[in-house]
Amino acid sequence: MVVILSSGSVNVELKAKKFLGKKVLDNDLFVVGEISDFNLDTETWSITALMVSTGILGIEGSFKVDHDEVAKIGDQVMLNLTKDEINERADRPLQKGAESAKKTLESVGKSVTKTGGDIKKSVKGKSLRKKEEGEDE
Repeated sequence: MVVILSSGSVNVELKAKKFLGKKVLDNDLFVVGEISDFNLDTETWSITALMVSTGILGIEGSFKVDHDEVAKIGDQVMLNLTKDEINERADRPLQKGAESAKKTLESVGKSVTKTGGDIKKSVKGKSLRKKEEGEDE
């Protein structure tokens, strides 16, 4: 089935099964979810609204987007909505997941940096020992 989604003055024809699962971005280009469903006008085969699921496997929640709130369509769908506007509509706030991801990235970054520092110390220690051992010979 081919469906039509209007983005401004441009109509985009898409196969329905390729459209489902596309990543959805807010107007700051942050991923806010993926398309899980859509409303279809059966006379024109035009999409009138999108359902966007948030979180892993959509278990965080979902929100509805009207077709006129879509800014661009490509590999992803970009919205004319801010994170705050999306949070007003969403079953659960998006911020919780974003902050959790940020904290995870920060802790991973710290542990990688710490591990890297420990490796440098041990490599320097070994190379110094080898030089000292070589000098004795």
